Amino acid sequence: MVAALCDNIAPPIGKEAQSLSSIASMPTRSARPTASVAKPMMPIPNDAQISTVNVGAGGKQILQLLGEMGVETEIRDKCPKAGTVGAYSRFDNLLILCKASLRDPALATEVIAHEAVHALQDCLQQGGIKGSDSITLTRFFKTFNNGRQSADFRDLVRAGLANRPKTLAHLEELKKSMPRNMYAMEIEAHALEVSPKSVRILLEALAPLCGLPA
Repeated sequence: MVAALCDNIAPPIGKEAQSLSSIASMPTRSARPTASVAKPMMPIPNDAQISTVNVGAGGKQILQLLGEMGVETEIRDKCPKAGTVGAYSRFDNLLILCKASLRDPALATEVIAHEAVHALQDCLQQGGIKGSDSITLTRFFKTFNNGRQSADFRDLVRAGLANRPKTLAHLEELKKSMPRNMYAMEIEAHALEVSPKSVRILLEALAPLCGLPA
């Protein structure tokens, strides 16, 4: 699966939930055993490439965390699918940024946040980042909180979709062609893309539960 952020989304509205304290302290189980390997170097593009795509500071922080999770980042002249500006492939743990579409730092950061949510959905399933499936963050929270979803996370999703008619219309289109679980993942990614800070907090809190590649 390659999950993509379409280019018809509304600009970031900067709306965040006021409290993320319960999310930041979310891990309630032991981290999965991981192979005894050194953390990978941050696989972000070189300085020349970064200046080309104009990635914002928030985006760079997320890329750093993804690199520590074992997700590589690649900048391409063209995306795998027409009409997209970024993608995440769970089969090779690769975040793809499309250079021609990412000349605005706010958009670049939003794309990175969106695809980082897909990477987190990937890593939290049973096999870790080296697995071959994905789960929604909602399901993860319910599974490891005795069937209860984090109120902060629920509020974050609700706020991220508020006042974004183009995004909601796009999600309605996706609903017609996507399996329910994949559609639920897209809802989470579209909701959280407008809050890079929240995505960073989620990555910091939950990434220790992800298995690094062997």
